[in-house]
Amino acid sequence: MSAEEEKTVWKGRSHQIVNFCPLVGLLLIIILICVASYFWSGWFGFLAVIPLSYSGWLWLGTKLMVFEFTTERIRI
Repeated sequence: MSAEEEKTVWKGRSHQIVNFCPLVGLLLIIILICVASYFWSGWFGFLAVIPLSYSGWLWLGTKLMVFEFTTERIRI
């Protein structure tokens, strides 16, 4: 048996289009919170930090996930 080296066939990332619907939904929630804080209490606007943080978490999770296909295995 020959000892073949493991070679990378393809290496890449997922595209952010997989987060399109959640990010658009979170953007609408942020806009709704900002409009509500304009008409009621200004402090209500600080609630926009929650969906903003979650959208950053989604974006970063997709950005940092790397897929690698080799001759021996699939790595994530």
